[in-house]
Amino acid sequence: MNLLIRKWKPEDVPALVKLTFQWGYETTEEKICKNLNRISETENAEVFIAEVDGVVAGRIFVREHLTLYGNSFAEIHDMVVDEEYRRKGIGKMLIERVKEWSKEKGFTVLRLRTNTKRQDANSFYPSIGFTLDKMQNVYVQKI
Repeated sequence: MNLLIRKWKPEDVPALVKLTFQWGYETTEEKICKNLNRISETENAEVFIAEVDGVVAGRIFVREHLTLYGNSFAEIHDMVVDEEYRRKGIGKMLIERVKEWSKEKGFTVLRLRTNTKRQDANSFYPSIGFTLDKMQNVYVQKI
């Protein structure tokens, strides 16, 4: 298995749509393109791709999280590995690349959130050194 972790490219978009559906969310190529372009224009944000033998096998989005009360930190959003490539170390390699990026940017904390229903994810993250910091509710209101 030839694994490469790299920054996203426009030709990745169809594979990113597929990964998003596997993750349980609907999207379109147009939405992905729009969001990738916005991320590219954002300071301290990046999308990395896991490519196995030329095939997009996973993705991870990381960005700076600002607060009023303390130091900013890096926060992972949208990590998913293709169902065909899971349990092969790809998720761990994506996290390692994000840790490198975070250190390069001067962050000392890396944080992420995952749905309590995602049992695999909630087992995976502690296995690679993350600790559970808190439980919280997420409220939404359409505006």
